[in-house]
Amino acid sequence: MQDDWLMRQLQIVPKQLPTIKQTNNDPLIDVEDILTGEKRSVSLTQYMHENVLLRNICEAEDVFFAHLHELTSHQITSISSWFYQKLAGIPETELIQANFSMEEVHQGKDEIRRLLRQRTD
Repeated sequence: MQDDWLMRQLQIVPKQLPTIKQTNNDPLIDVEDILTGEKRSVSLTQYMHENVLLRNICEAEDVFFAHLHELTSHQITSISSWFYQKLAGIPETELIQANFSMEEVHQGKDEIRRLLRQRTD
């Protein structure tokens, strides 16, 4: 009975993965695992979120800007809105400890708006 269930799951999951990837609308990026040194693929927002939680905010923003050329205008708008709202919810003292500031949040938003005006997609 379990073998049948397991086999069904192994057949079902790969069929669902493309659907999940399409509805997620979040591109995968290759990163190096800090502990093992191995390359792995993670979603851009997951990687950014992990870095924000660890207060590596500059790294999160740098990775986002480094991958802008791979994103549609809709993705840029969605991800930047989420990211800068998340940063706006962090107390200024914590941002400063993370080598970031509220001024940089505003500068990042302004830069995204400027870049989106230049795009044609």
